[in-house]
Amino acid sequence: MSLAVSHGNGVTVITITSNPKSKWPILCQILGSLCHSPVCAVSQQVKAKMMGVYMALGIMQIIVGLLNLMTGILFISSGIHDYIMMCNAPFWLGGVFLVVGVVSIVAAWFPSYFLLLVTVVLNKVSAVLAMIGLALYAWDLVSFKVFMHYEEMNYDKMIREALDITMMIFSALQLCVTLSFYVLTLKELCKTNSDEDPQLYKPLKEDVTVSHVC
Repeated sequence: MSLAVSHGNGVTVITITSNPKSKWPILCQILGSLCHSPVCAVSQQVKAKMMGVYMALGIMQIIVGLLNLMTGILFISSGIHDYIMMCNAPFWLGGVFLVVGVVSIVAAWFPSYFLLLVTVVLNKVSAVLAMIGLALYAWDLVSFKVFMHYEEMNYDKMIREALDITMMIFSALQLCVTLSFYVLTLKELCKTNSDEDPQLYKPLKEDVTVSHVC
């Protein structure tokens, strides 16, 4: 897969040529070219400020995702089949958080504007899901307390209450961090695009070609 950029008469033409010998689908080759091309390369300023944030956010997303999966497993092993388990909320929340965490770490390792924008969108989705998770665990805790007025407390139900409270705390923490990250990243990207860079005013070569094996 190769990517060629041509400039002329105020028009920029991007040509992507697929590699017929590659085992990857065309879509994967196009995404790989976009991620590694100079068109999507980020500045050193953005790398220095944001890459550590992406790594930390990705690790946190993975931890919260694993905690959601473990909570679902503990609910099932304890024989809990209430409202939150009817829709398997801990499992699909945990799965989505794991995917977003992995993408955030990939964006930290291979920074590009394309991956940054994808990660920003995914983290916005993650923030919405964190709100949903917070509401679901709070609802489960409230319904549990109402139900416990009519039954005697036991060890399994104490564990369930502790799990609900723990996941509410992690969901609230994740919501705050992802929203802050979303706003700060967009602000940094917009600031970078608006700054005048002397390199932008240098004459461009007529054709720039980037090739890599996909």
